[in-house]
Amino acid sequence: MNVLTAAENGKETASDREHYAEAKRLGRILLTHDRDFLDRKKFSTRDGTGVVVIDGGGQDLMKLSQIFRFLLLMRRGHDTWTTHIMEIKMDGTIRVRWWEKAEGREFESWYKLGTHYLVEIDGDEG
Repeated sequence: MNVLTAAENGKETASDREHYAEAKRLGRILLTHDRDFLDRKKFSTRDGTGVVVIDGGGQDLMKLSQIFRFLLLMRRGHDTWTTHIMEIKMDGTIRVRWWEKAEGREFESWYKLGTHYLVEIDGDEG
């Protein structure tokens, strides 16, 4: 996995908008604990920048290892995930929002991360 931190990129003090724009410019997925990136008014799935927000609470190492295993699997579909905004909670719940260009609207699904699987628990239109 190729990771570039904000500090390594000289953007440690940049605003959320600047981080978002830089991720888009570099064709990267933005990985953060900052829940501001979940604000639909500020950050749209239409913009074509993938965002993964990981809940910062808890110290459950087993759950963290499941989350990071999931993120490693995500890299296989990098081009797909660059159009999604994802929230991963420490209880293993994952909310995924994406823009369907053909439909002209946003969709949302909820998943539950298991030890060796991912199950959709609710698919909902945006």
